[in-house]
Amino acid sequence: MDKAASIYDDEIRRFKARDNWTVPAESGFCFDGGIVTGSSTTTEEASQSFALMPGRPALLVIQMRDSVEQDQNEPLTKTLPALRAQLSRQPGHYRILREGKRAIAGMNAEEVLFEIQDGGITSYRFYLLAPGDPSTLAKPHTAVQLLLGASSPDLTPEQATAPVDEAGALQVWDTLLNSLHLRPGAV
Repeated sequence: MDKAASIYDDEIRRFKARDNWTVPAESGFCFDGGIVTGSSTTTEEASQSFALMPGRPALLVIQMRDSVEQDQNEPLTKTLPALRAQLSRQPGHYRILREGKRAIAGMNAEEVLFEIQDGGITSYRFYLLAPGDPSTLAKPHTAVQLLLGASSPDLTPEQATAPVDEAGALQVWDTLLNSLHLRPGAV
């Protein structure tokens, strides 16, 4: 209990209020309405999901955590055969729009972009994985998913299909990834 109390006492002292539209110059972990300043002594993981078009299947998911040495040995391409096998068992058919390496926020990453056709429904499943750099918190392990369109018994095929065509889906993906940057002052 004493160890847990000392950890939480330290954390509470580092909480500060902040305006959500202000980019802090000090290192820390931002949350809605505040920041926990300074370096953490424990591993942190942040995951955020964004409904891009309420009422339509369009979702962006970003997950980040401290990078560890083991991450360097688990590239996205290593999981690709299992993902392809899983997609092959699904109804309809898929095709890979793009796969390969790319850089985001100064980090090396891998991406794979799928289009899935199932009856009258077209959906896109885009994945990116950046293993990060264990020697610095400035390059965390980062996973990004963009899901556009999905079969659903509650939606008509027109509502369930991706809200954009292939060119639009690629443009959304590239715009989102190109907007990711290291926060000024981050260490």
